[in-house]
Amino acid sequence: MHGDSYACLDPERVKNIISLWKAHQDSVCDADGAILEYLSLSKSGEVKLDGRVAEVLAILKELDEVPKDAVACLCSRVCLSGSRLSHLFKENLGISLSRYLAWEKMRKGYIHFRQTGNITEAAMRAGFDSPSHFAATCKRMFEISFSEYVKS
Repeated sequence: MHGDSYACLDPERVKNIISLWKAHQDSVCDADGAILEYLSLSKSGEVKLDGRVAEVLAILKELDEVPKDAVACLCSRVCLSGSRLSHLFKENLGISLSRYLAWEKMRKGYIHFRQTGNITEAAMRAGFDSPSHFAATCKRMFEISFSEYVKS
């Protein structure tokens, strides 16, 4: 990415990423690793995370859903105020905690959909208020409707 914080991918790369995701759908960690490797964004050059941020990431990974009070729960678990945790999170990962929680909720929604095939159940299990909230978030974040994703 040559120092840029984001990059636009050509359609061929997007197809390859989708193929990698589908090939590793049983393990999100494997899928993430394969996609990062494909994009030449290997984890080998990572900076060591603050232990509390690493703990937050581990907690979120284990959760089946992102609860409404996720920030308060996480702050309690790592003994930090909301503002301090948000600051550390952004400093360590380059993304705000609230944005990461939204991504994590979407990721869990996709995983649950893969497991159940039911958008309503997937949305509710991931922590969304409704399937329409899940669909609207998908459209806003990825500029593709969830139904388009399912068709692809």
